[in-house]
Amino acid sequence: MCLPADMRARVLRSTLDTVADEIRGADLTPALAARLNGMLADARRHAVDLEKTLRPVPAAILAPVSPRPSRRFVGHSEPGSNVIALRAG
Repeated sequence: MCLPADMRARVLRSTLDTVADEIRGADLTPALAARLNGMLADARRHAVDLEKTLRPVPAAILAPVSPRPSRRFVGHSEPGSNVIALRAG
């Protein structure tokens, strides 16, 4: 699977939710269903923690990028000359 680690943890959590739904629909004894649901709830909590831990830090938080100075080139020519001076504006 070529997904980032946090997305794989999300897929794991989703899969555990699906398994919990299947257990509810199965004809299991109440003791076995409770035991399996307890294990799934624990695994789901770990998947959520893993997802939060592996979530990438937004780039804006890492290092604010200072805006580059905008350069507007304005051509000015001297009378009688074809030399153009460019100024940063």
